[in-house]
Amino acid sequence: MRIAVIGAGVVGVATAYYLSLSGHDVTVVDRNAGPGEGTSFANGGQLSYSFSDALGSPEFIRALPGLVMNKDEGARVALSPGLALWGLKLLRHSSRRQSDELSLKTYRNALRSNELMQSLREHTGIEFDYRDSGKMINISGADAIRRAEHAIRLKNEYGCDNVILTGWEAVEVEPALKTFSELPEACIYSSGDQVGDAQMFTASLSEWLSSNTTCRFEYGEPVSGISTSNRRTNAVELQSGSIDCDAVVVCAGTDSNALLRPLGLKLPIRGMRGYSVTLPVGEHPPVTSITAHAQHFVFSRLGERIRIAGFADFIAECDDQQVRQRTDDLLRIARAIAPATADYDAAEKHRWSGVRPMTPNSQPIVSATPIDGLFINTGHGMLGWTLACASGDTLATLVREGAAS
Repeated sequence: MRIAVIGAGVVGVATAYYLSLSGHDVTVVDRNAGPGEGTSFANGGQLSYSFSDALGSPEFIRALPGLVMNKDEGARVALSPGLALWGLKLLRHSSRRQSDELSLKTYRNALRSNELMQSLREHTGIEFDYRDSGKMINISGADAIRRAEHAIRLKNEYGCDNVILTGWEAVEVEPALKTFSELPEACIYSSGDQVGDAQMFTASLSEWLSSNTTCRFEYGEPVSGISTSNRRTNAVELQSGSIDCDAVVVCAGTDSNALLRPLGLKLPIRGMRGYSVTLPVGEHPPVTSITAHAQHFVFSRLGERIRIAGFADFIAECDDQQVRQRTDDLLRIARAIAPATADYDAAEKHRWSGVRPMTPNSQPIVSATPIDGLFINTGHGMLGWTLACASGDTLATLVREGAAS
C-alpha cells in the first residue's frame, strides 16, 4: 500500500519504520524543516518503561484545587471551557481502581515497547546517546511512600524491578546524590529504565529508512487537509500539491484535531506544555536518571550533556518571553536542588518548549477510524518517547488487518 504518515516526530517516524518493515511504500510529511523538530526535539530523554502511571488518580484529585489556582510552581493552568470539559473527563478516570487498571495497561505496553526498541537497535544500528541508566524518583512523606509501595505491588507480577530505597541506600546506587542540597527521604528505583535523545533517534531512524527502504520524507510541507472519496482516504493535500495514497496515518500530536475535524472526527486531546534546558555536565553529574517528583522535573544525562526537563502547563500559547521565564524557573529550582549536576553558568543554554498531547485516560489513541484507510497514532502525553515503538508496531498491525478485511 501507499501510506502517508503525517508527522515526523518520534511517533511518526517509528510508525513509518514498522510500516516499511511490512512492505508498504511510505511517505512521511512534516511542516518542520527536519525530523523531530516539534515535541520530540528536547524532551526529558527518559525511556520510562517502569514509571508509566496514569495522570488521573485520587492524589491528583486532592492536588487539583492548588493546580487550578496556580499554587504549584511546577504547573500553570489557563482555564477555558474546553479545558474544563476535558478535566471532567479526566476526573471520571481518577478512581483508585481505574487509575490502577490504566497504569497497568500502560506498563504492559511499555514493556513491549522496550523489547521492540532493543530489536530496532539491533536491526538498524542507529546511535542516539542511548544508555542503560536506571531511574530514580525522589519522594518524601509517608503517603508518597505508601503509594509507591502500592504501585510496585501491582507491577510485580509483570516483572517490575522497582524497589524503594532509603536516601542513603540511594546514594550507594548514585553517589552524585551526595552533592544534592538535601538527601531524598526515599527513592523509587528501577535498574531497567534507559535514556536516549529522542530527536537524535528520530533523525537517525529517518536517515536509515531513507537509505534502506522505499520510505521518503517531505519536510517544510504543511498539510492543508486529508482528501477522501466515498468515505475512503485517497490523498494528503499540501500547500505545494498533494500526495496520492491508499491510507493515511495521523501522528500530528495536538495538531491532529485540526486535520480530523473537517472529516467529522474529534479526539479527546489537550496540550500540556513542558520545557527543558540542555547544559554541559557539571562537576558531579549523575549516571542515573533522576526525577524530582515534587517539583515535576527530571535530570537526564545524554552523553556529555545534562537535560533538565519538566513542568506541566495547561496553556494554549507560549511566546519566547514566556519560554525564557519558565526555563529560568526550571534552572533556578534545579540549581537549588542539584548545584553540581550541570554547568548552570554555561554561556550557551539550549532552551526548549513543547506540547504533549494528553488524553483523559492517559492512553494513547492508536486506532482505525470510521473512514476507510484513515488511522490515528497520537495522544501519548508524557510517554511518546517511551511508547513510540509499541504504538508504531500496533499501528502497522491495524493497517495490515484493515488491508486483509
